[in-house]
Amino acid sequence: MNNKLILGTVQFGCQYGINSAGRPDEKTVLEILDLAYHSGITNLDTSSAYGNAEYILGKVLSASDSSFQIISKYPESGKSVATVLDQTLTDLHVSSVYGYLLHHFRVYQNNPEIWKEFLDLKERGKLKKIGFSLYSPSELEILLTDD
Repeated sequence: MNNKLILGTVQFGCQYGINSAGRPDEKTVLEILDLAYHSGITNLDTSSAYGNAEYILGKVLSASDSSFQIISKYPESGKSVATVLDQTLTDLHVSSVYGYLLHHFRVYQNNPEIWKEFLDLKERGKLKKIGFSLYSPSELEILLTDD
């Protein structure tokens, strides 16, 4: 088991990154997941902002014998954290996820109260771990100095 590696799934749902071949079909997604799992990778990174990646993951994982810890992210959205998470859980065919991160730090900066929604969902058992997806050391400094 390799807990230091996490497989990102953005390309399962949209064209992204260096892969010029485009999105893989469901058969290829299953092959990728099986190879990752049998290589000791047991964590997946996804987001509702990744096109239909969560839907594809839910469909493919339902037909697989692999078991992953899923870490998803709440994107910048006009919807509540609970509403977006409920759609994520539906798409993934699960009742909870291992981790849920705030995808865009500016959302927290504009509305620090949003963190209470994450805490509530964790308390309700929908999430095991919560956190932030950060893109700069200055964002971490803000978090460390916030009350």
